[in-house]
Amino acid sequence: MIQTFDNYPKRVSEDFYQSARDHIVSYYSQNTDIVSIYEYGSVSSPGVSDLDMILVLKNEVNSKEHELEFSNIGSDVNSLVVDGTVMKMPESVFCKLNYFDNFNLIKLLGKEILVEEIAEEDRPFLEIISIIDWLPERILRLTRALNNEVINISNVLCILHSFSYSIKKINKLTENTHDSESILNMIQSLRNKWHSMEDPEKILLSCIRDSISLGYRYIHIFEEHLSDKHIFDDSIRNN
Repeated sequence: MIQTFDNYPKRVSEDFYQSARDHIVSYYSQNTDIVSIYEYGSVSSPGVSDLDMILVLKNEVNSKEHELEFSNIGSDVNSLVVDGTVMKMPESVFCKLNYFDNFNLIKLLGKEILVEEIAEEDRPFLEIISIIDWLPERILRLTRALNNEVINISNVLCILHSFSYSIKKINKLTENTHDSESILNMIQSLRNKWHSMEDPEKILLSCIRDSISLGYRYIHIFEEHLSDKHIFDDSIRNN
């Protein structure tokens, strides 16, 4: 299969992202259903990084679904969120956000909302749940991307970044890098140095294949860790 490539990384600076944030705040500040807007994550690779946003809404909203879409703001803003994750939730759910994952929250608009702290003894279990939740899904998305005739470069680079997040979690959990360092470095290089690399499309395809293989190996490593540490044994016996 002959593959083609589209949605190349943009040549933009941090100012491009700040302008998008300003437009988002300006648009949603007129909507009385919005309690707060938070950005989470970071722009580690301008031109590749997307904007991940949380819209915190009132429990009862009057806005139509289409009125809350970022595509209404403009093509520049939409290009930064289309491959990202936009979550919409009431304040009562936002308060429990730490139970979903460890978010780096930056308030862009509205009131400051207190997020409940996680008990220290619960953190390891939430890390395990995060790995179970995300790693298989990222492997499947990379596999689907590799089988497509058209490779959406920016989208794949975002998936690889999320994939590396799960890999690092397993490294931390098992206290071993398991030969992941070279692939993690390659993912970072593709995201940060795309325009200065020679034949980056070829390197990207190789990185996708290697990441899929690494992902399956890491699922096995993760399973062995859970078994060796007898994690969840009590809950299984109790059921």
